[in-house]
Amino acid sequence: MLFLFPVGLVTIRHWSSVFFVLLSLLAVVFFKRNISLIRLETDEKMVVLLVGLFFFSFLLSSYMNGWDRSYLRYVEDEIRFLLFVPLYFLVRRTGGALEHLVKGSALGIFVTFGVAFHEVHILGVDRATGAYSPLLLGPVVSVMVFVVVNGFRSTGDSPLWKSLSLISVPLGIYAAYLSLSRSAYVLIATLSIITILFQLDGKRLKLSVSTLLAIALLFTYQYAPKVTYSVHRVASALSEVLDVENIASLNMDEPGTSTKERIALLHVSYEIFADNMLFGVGRGEYSSVIQGYIDSGRANPVVAIHSHPHNIFAESMVSRGIIGLSLLLSLFVYLIYLILVHVRRGSYAVRGLMIVVGSFLIAGMFEASLMIKGNYIAFVLVYLASTLSETIRESKTERAIKKSEK
Repeated sequence: MLFLFPVGLVTIRHWSSVFFVLLSLLAVVFFKRNISLIRLETDEKMVVLLVGLFFFSFLLSSYMNGWDRSYLRYVEDEIRFLLFVPLYFLVRRTGGALEHLVKGSALGIFVTFGVAFHEVHILGVDRATGAYSPLLLGPVVSVMVFVVVNGFRSTGDSPLWKSLSLISVPLGIYAAYLSLSRSAYVLIATLSIITILFQLDGKRLKLSVSTLLAIALLFTYQYAPKVTYSVHRVASALSEVLDVENIASLNMDEPGTSTKERIALLHVSYEIFADNMLFGVGRGEYSSVIQGYIDSGRANPVVAIHSHPHNIFAESMVSRGIIGLSLLLSLFVYLIYLILVHVRRGSYAVRGLMIVVGSFLIAGMFEASLMIKGNYIAFVLVYLASTLSETIRESKTERAIKKSEK
């Protein structure tokens, strides 16, 4: 089932939700029958606890802001954080989770490329959207590409899977390019650097590949009009933001509007947080409070067209207050700590964990969907559970081998 999860992730509506529900049902049954047989490491317990508590921060914020029936529509998405607990136990207990996910990601890249190519080059649309949005398609396929790259050795000796994995990489990068997603472009550039630093051995090899990557990026910037336009748009927006004293009065009628909107959203998120620091305003209540900040001159009018702040940390502090923000920050800090502890082993599992955590952190700076959209939440949690469990499993095996040698 983990193998099938990535296949239609961004190309078939409700695919991820259906498979996440099936995995969760299996996990709950497994959890109930086998809880006494599973012994998690302290590091695993901390991650599972932080993710589970994030769900309860939603309940607490909703209650403190006057729980009503409107909050029920968010429970379906939010409960996935709680279901991560049995899901992790299931993935941890069953071996080979990451191998199945790597192979499924390779196949999912082929499907995503086919849909993206059809939309842009046959139907003639401006950007690939998949079943949902380019803001989901681009980042997701970018993550899948680098999960495949860093998990290449986990595919075994099968020439078929090795060939499919190799071919899927350029196809996935091109599908991300067709999405015109800035977060996808940033992910590809950043994850390429991470892969070079931790995947390759030898200073000369790293330098050679880094040079080739720099040339490739410059070539793409120079000869790919869509990338060139995106870079110029961001640079223009940042320059204008730096020249204005009050973001609330920033002109949004010129090119670069999208980037300036993101900055305006961060600005008003802080304003809301300052007024509702402890519990936030509640999940989905951003739209109901934003007009007051616009009327008082504390927010740019453009923020009213958005239903959330488009940043996972801004979304957390607006909807859940300091409690939710602290839990989210603690989760990322602890995961980074685990990576630093295990990265010296250089295994494909810990590199996969590094790619997954790094991707979610980077993409979360551009989009809040990782924490509020059900399909994106499912993607985050399944990939996190698979890479983390395999990292801990390898660490335990290595310790057992060293102990037996003494």
